[in-house]
Amino acid sequence: MAEKNGAKVREAADGSKFVQIKNGWQGITLLFRVTPEGGGSLIELKKFYPMGIAAHKQCY
Repeated sequence: MAEKNGAKVREAADGSKFVQIKNGWQGITLLFRVTPEGGGSLIELKKFYPMGIAAHKQCY
């Protein structure tokens, strides 16, 4: 997934890996954290909601 989106995978000291998925304006929209746990992995997902043009409405 990181390769498809041109994102870098970052590693933490505890062995966790982080992947940031960015939108077209280089703002982070998704953050994945993959942590080794037992015989598998724990995957956490955090979704960021965009602020800016879409969040504002013009009143006439």
